[in-house]
Amino acid sequence: KNHHVTLFTSKPGNVSDRDVIDGVNIVRRGGIITVYIWAFIYYALYFRKDMDFVIDVENGLPFFTPLFCSKPKLMVLHHMHKGQWFSQFPFPLALAGYFIESYLMPLIYRNTYVITVSPSTLLELRQVGFSDRKIYLGFNSIPPKLGSIVKKSKEPLLVYVGRVKAYKRLEMAVETLRVLAKSYPTMQLIIGGAGDHAEKIIKLAEKYQLQKRLQILGFVSERKKWELMQKAWVFLMPSSKEGWGITIVEAASCGTPTVGFNVPGVRDSIKDGITGILARDEIDYIKSVKRLVDDKKLREKMGYYGLFWSKKFSWNSTVRVFETVVNAIYSGNGLLRDKIYPWELDVDLRDGFAVTSIV
Repeated sequence: KNHHVTLFTSKPGNVSDRDVIDGVNIVRRGGIITVYIWAFIYYALYFRKDMDFVIDVENGLPFFTPLFCSKPKLMVLHHMHKGQWFSQFPFPLALAGYFIESYLMPLIYRNTYVITVSPSTLLELRQVGFSDRKIYLGFNSIPPKLGSIVKKSKEPLLVYVGRVKAYKRLEMAVETLRVLAKSYPTMQLIIGGAGDHAEKIIKLAEKYQLQKRLQILGFVSERKKWELMQKAWVFLMPSSKEGWGITIVEAASCGTPTVGFNVPGVRDSIKDGITGILARDEIDYIKSVKRLVDDKKLREKMGYYGLFWSKKFSWNSTVRVFETVVNAIYSGNGLLRDKIYPWELDVDLRDGFAVTSIV
C-alpha cells in the first residue's frame, strides 16, 4: 500500500533501540511505564512533523495521544481489564490503573474512533460511554501453520498454550488433570508458555504429585505451538477473561475443541456446543473435559466444525476493516455505511445451514 509505518514500543531486555522488520521501522524506548513518557517525547521531537496518522494501542493504559496530538487517530483496544488489575498488581497501582481505564480513558478518548477485537469488548466499551458510532470490530485472526501435519496423540492429551499469568486460572487445568488422572492413567497435560505464575503451577502439581503428568515447557516456538495443538485431544482455556482468545481459534483450525468458561472473549471465540464447550462453573468444567475425552465422535465432530469456524478469521479481512476505518477517518468521510456489527457473524458451516449445537 506504500505506507511508511513506524512502530514505537517499549524496550525489553537487550534488544536493539531500532530495527527495520518487513519494511516497518521499529523504535524501542522505555519500560512498562516509562514507554508512555518516551512516546510523548519522541512524538514531540521526531514524529510530529512526518506522521500523518496515529494508531494508539491501549493495553490497560493508553498513550493519551488526544492530549498532545492533533493528527487523525484511531485507538486499538483488545479488552477492558477491570478486575484483572487487582489480581495482577498491588492495591495502589491496581486502583490507579482501574480508575484510568474505566473513567479517565473514556473521557479523554470520547471523540476517538476505536477498533476492538470481540463483541464482548464492544459491549464493554459501550458500558464506559463510547458511542456505537465510534466502535468498529476487527477480529484477531490466525497466522499460517508452520511445520508438518501431526496426528492426534494416542493417549489422552490436554494442552494449554499462552501466557502463564494469574488471570489465566491454570490452577483449573491442574485440578482437571488431578481429577481425571484417576480414570485415565496415561493422561498428560502440557502447558506451553511462560509467565510469573509458572512457579505456583509447578508447586501445585508437586502438591498433587502430578509431576510426571504435567509438563510446563516455557516459551514455545510457532512450530511447537502448532504441533501441540494438533496432537491435543482437548485445548484448555480456563481464563477469567480474554480480549478474543486467539489460541482457541488456532486450536480449532487444528481440529481440536476447547473447553472454557462463559466469560468475555472466550465466549466469542468458542461456539458453545459446536466448536467447544463453555462451562458454567468449575465442576462443569471438569465434566465437560471428561465428556470430550470419553466421546471420540463428539471430539471429532467439534473438531470438524472448528476447522470451518477458524476459516472465518483471516488477516485479509481484518486488514480490510482497518483500511476502511483509517481511510475514512483520514479523509473525514462518515463511517456508518461501513459499520460492522459483531452479531452479524454467525457459524454457517454445512452448505449454508447454520449449526446450533451438537451436544
